[in-house]
Amino acid sequence: MINPINNPNFRMVSHQGFSVTDQWLGNSRVSSYIGSAEQGFKWAETDIKFTADNVPVCCHDLEFTDSHDGKTRIVIGEHTLAELKTYGYYGEVIATFDEVVYTCKTHGLGLYIDHLDPWDDERWST
Repeated sequence: MINPINNPNFRMVSHQGFSVTDQWLGNSRVSSYIGSAEQGFKWAETDIKFTADNVPVCCHDLEFTDSHDGKTRIVIGEHTLAELKTYGYYGEVIATFDEVVYTCKTHGLGLYIDHLDPWDDERWST
C-alpha cells in the first residue's frame, strides 16, 4: 500500500490553509498559511475573489459575516479593499492575494490557486 505522506509523487495540500484557531471555518487567513507550514504541509490552497477596486483577496465564498458583530453579511465585490479591512474576517482581517503569497514564500509553502470564477473575467488577465 502506498503511503502518500512519504511518497514524493503525492502532494498533501492544506485546504485554505490550516486553521490555527478553534474556528473550523474561516481559513484563507494569514494565520492559516502559517499554520499549514507549522503542521508540516509543503502546499496550501486558496481561492481568489476580487474587491470593488479589483484587488484580489483570498476567500472561498463571495461573502462573509463580519466577526465583529456576527451578523453583518459582507459581499466582497461590493466593497473596496480599504472597506473590507475594517471588518472582522473570522477574527482577523481578510488577506490580499499578495499577503498570502508573501506568507507562503516566507514559510516555504507552495500555493495552489483554486479557480472558481469564470476565466473570461478580465481581471484574471492581470
